[in-house]
Amino acid sequence: MSLQLGISRVDITPEIGGHLYGYNPNIFSDSINDNLEAKAFSFRDGEKKFVLINVTLCAVGKEIATDTRNAISEKTGIPFDNIIICATHTHSGPPTKYSPGWGEPDKDYCYGILLPQLVKAASEATENVKPVKMGFASGESYAGINRLQWDGNNIILGQNPWGVFNPKMTVISFKDENDNNVSTLVHYGAHCTAAGPNTEITRDWAGIMTDRLARETGCPVAFLQGPEGDTGPRLSNGKTTGEGDISYICEAGNVAALDAVRIFKQINTYLDVDMDFITNGVKMPVDKRMSIEDAKKWLGYFERNEGNDYKSVQTRSIDYYKRIIASYDTDFEEVEYATIEQTVLRLGDIAIVSSPYELFCEIGMRVNEMSPFAHTLMLVNTNDTYAYFPTTSAIPSGGYEIALFLTSRIQPYTAPADWNYIKGTVKNVKRLKK
Repeated sequence: MSLQLGISRVDITPEIGGHLYGYNPNIFSDSINDNLEAKAFSFRDGEKKFVLINVTLCAVGKEIATDTRNAISEKTGIPFDNIIICATHTHSGPPTKYSPGWGEPDKDYCYGILLPQLVKAASEATENVKPVKMGFASGESYAGINRLQWDGNNIILGQNPWGVFNPKMTVISFKDENDNNVSTLVHYGAHCTAAGPNTEITRDWAGIMTDRLARETGCPVAFLQGPEGDTGPRLSNGKTTGEGDISYICEAGNVAALDAVRIFKQINTYLDVDMDFITNGVKMPVDKRMSIEDAKKWLGYFERNEGNDYKSVQTRSIDYYKRIIASYDTDFEEVEYATIEQTVLRLGDIAIVSSPYELFCEIGMRVNEMSPFAHTLMLVNTNDTYAYFPTTSAIPSGGYEIALFLTSRIQPYTAPADWNYIKGTVKNVKRLKK
């Protein structure tokens, strides 16, 4: 067996009373429904070493992700670029990134709990690698649904049964040389927002799913969040958030759990596979920044809160136009291109691709369709989080996700940004095809 794998699981649950990240800065935890956790997967193939860390958090900001990757690299000797940290995107955990409208990161948590625990997990996993073989299967799950609902006037967060939705769930399983289950990965795309703006700390619906599959397999299971920018859990209240009712996590979680177990049982072939990886940014053309005159007009518009239903969007927009205005008083230099960091990990005939964005599902589907691999799985909120990345066709409809995308960069991406990103991603993936 050429591929080796080591696994470690650690607790990353914060203290009760902290801010819960993802809705607004005024929601604080008062109890723990289920503990948050991180799982480190340390892969080795000859001299090649790679660590994937999965955390049950909303996102991991650039600062803490960079500091953690540096600390892991120093501890294990694994190169910085060969370490990725991906989040499951539960909205019922602590904040690890500053974002206007959503509040400050919890630095005490980030550096007192998260960083040391992730270093511990990566170190333990790296020290305990053993030969494994890999199997995989995919199937459909309708635990999720497109969440861009049209209410007759605006796009709201609800359920859109006519919207683009990717039901594909992929299960990757690893066994040792004695055919014992070692670990399992489940890739699927749907926001972990079934609890809604609740006050309990929880992994949300994905925790229900991974716990059930772990009982089935007898080994650690991690949820790899796929493109979920426009996808949420399919709930009986007709929405994709549980409005603060923790019980809703069981609805989507149990559906996903049954599907994950079913798909896992379809894996009947395990092979000795090799590993390879590449870190290469996607070069994106960008437009010039908005004029200072237009930025001042839009700033006044949002300061008056005209036509805006989301307080967080108003705060973010005000910050955005202020940044544009301030850029004209600094040595800001306009560029023709920006680079989105990207790492591709190949395990046999599966490619796992990192993205710092919350991609709309169609982007992931198109990358998979154009890829030469059996499955190309994109991971969102990896090594940072830049909010949403929609398809070009979705932008005219507007909505919360579009507002965040359009206020993310002083120099916005040139249209069609989605196709530029898809083409760059596929180019990177093809570099690993033998």
